[in-house]
Amino acid sequence: MIIENIKLAFGAMRGSKMRTLLSLLGIIIGVGSVVAILTIGDSASKSITDSISVGGLDMVTIYPAVGQRSTGTFTEEFGDTLMRDVEGIEMVLPQNSSNATVRNNKQSMNATVTGVLSGYGDALNLEYAEGGFFSSLDNINRRQVVVLGSSIAAELFPEGPALGGYVSVFRNQAKSYLVVGVLESKDATFNISYDNSIFIPYNTFEQRFRKNTSVGSYVLKIAEGYDTIEVSDKVTEDLDSLVGTDGYSLFSPASLAEMATEITSTFSAFLAAIAAIS
Repeated sequence: MIIENIKLAFGAMRGSKMRTLLSLLGIIIGVGSVVAILTIGDSASKSITDSISVGGLDMVTIYPAVGQRSTGTFTEEFGDTLMRDVEGIEMVLPQNSSNATVRNNKQSMNATVTGVLSGYGDALNLEYAEGGFFSSLDNINRRQVVVLGSSIAAELFPEGPALGGYVSVFRNQAKSYLVVGVLESKDATFNISYDNSIFIPYNTFEQRFRKNTSVGSYVLKIAEGYDTIEVSDKVTEDLDSLVGTDGYSLFSPASLAEMATEITSTFSAFLAAIAAIS
């Protein structure tokens, strides 16, 4: 019976070659469309995740609300409170930023000046074209040393090298800084353009740019073996109890990447279902 049905089917196919060809073509196009849509969805998801992960999927950034910066709550010591309250935080790095003009001889340009601790370079896995990051002693002693972004270095030292040279940073008055490092070119993240930034010791920034002890933002590095999203949720709970839900904003690349992956996966599945039905 089965063999006879197969023979009848092949007979029908031979009798209507054009219909058979069109049917096969439809199947091939349909399957190809589903595969193409799924491939595009996976590629889009990976591209979005890669872009988000430039800032580090094991990093969380906290921004105090403007009204909270004058209350004395968000100080350098506030990081110690977070590390005590929440398990899984390897380090908390306070940072402050401002704009200034940077000059070397006749070359000058505007740059973002960011004051950070010496552990910032390792925490963000920064790579160097020249030299390295400044030391903890540089921060303790408020030394006037600087790490240049790649675009800044190329503009101010067109004939290179920048390492060991000096740049003047203008903010109210000019101060000379020794170049101890130049970063490799790095993609900009959600909050900083590395190529167009310069980095100085946190205490030096406080002395030269800001006379109060408030912190502009905190970068949290999550310890190895801990889930970034889970730790981020615990940090959120702790901050809610300390300063209230309106006292800060928090950014987690890992949470954003997970959300983006879920959205692209759902959208790809939806398109694949439509293609399959069609």
